Amino acid sequence: MVFIGETVNNRLVIFGNEKEKYFYIEFTGNLESPKIEKYNLNKEVLLALLERNLDKYSQKGLNIVFEKMDESSD
Repeated sequence: MVFIGETVNNRLVIFGNEKEKYFYIEFTGNLESPKIEKYNLNKEVLLALLERNLDKYSQKGLNIVFEKMDESSD
């Protein structure tokens, strides 16, 4: 599953899972390093990244998002 959010400094974030592995992609807007990509994360690491970086509106539904990701990996 794939989800989209926004960081506290208005950057686009795409995150999700494929089976038991999670990924996080943040678009920085910087030409030299346009995105921050992290793959093969575990659930706890992804959750920590999202809690630290997402804006409050995007954080509100994280528990539902993780429930959906857990269902999709079954």
